[in-house]
Amino acid sequence: MNRATVSAKLTTSSRPLTSIDTVMFDLDGTLVRSLDRYHEVFVDVFVELGLPVVEKDAILDLMRHGSNIMETLVPPDWPDREAIKERGSLRFREVWAKRATVALELHPEAVTTIHTLAERGFRLGLATAASGQWIPDTLALNGLSDCFSAVVTCGDVPVRKPAPDLLIECLKRLGSTFDRSVYVGDSPIDIMAAKAAGVRSVGVLSGASDRATLEDVVPDLILDHVGQLLAILGPVAG
Repeated sequence: MNRATVSAKLTTSSRPLTSIDTVMFDLDGTLVRSLDRYHEVFVDVFVELGLPVVEKDAILDLMRHGSNIMETLVPPDWPDREAIKERGSLRFREVWAKRATVALELHPEAVTTIHTLAERGFRLGLATAASGQWIPDTLALNGLSDCFSAVVTCGDVPVRKPAPDLLIECLKRLGSTFDRSVYVGDSPIDIMAAKAAGVRSVGVLSGASDRATLEDVVPDLILDHVGQLLAILGPVAG
């Protein structure tokens, strides 16, 4: 891919992606095609509990902003609301653990991009608000386990995105510094977390957000998908 052909958009406050030796990735929507599956699981759990079913766009909007879905979508006057929220969260985790083991697909460009960046000498990390055995299983199934030197999930830190905790912990495990690092994600909370951690930020349009939504939080760069990173990031200088 020629650098001139990349349909990337620098934002008004963009910083060139130079002197980068570390790339950290979000998972859902950025590397993995999981958003439709999340919506399916929420619908099934809501139906099981007799809760009002919401549209996919509403679920994605809550996900992209890091909102607590049960807290937001269980009506405030619902009988035994606290018990229903707790039951709903538990059932979501149970159902998701089963569904996520069945053919969660990576975006077409993801595997080649990650392998190529590793070959070019980048330190690679995964910093995701998700958790569970499905994460290492998905990496292993796609031959990516050895590419990531650090995998940090929501269970590893006290505060979720948009707080910077996930990224700071990932940088610590990678032995990297914020000034030479970039975080790639598909949601506003990813860009906000990157800014809070002091790393450069790349938004991708392959997941939960459209261009206007990402532009609102002013990442350093917006790409159609992670594959375009290969035209932006050359080999790490020795």
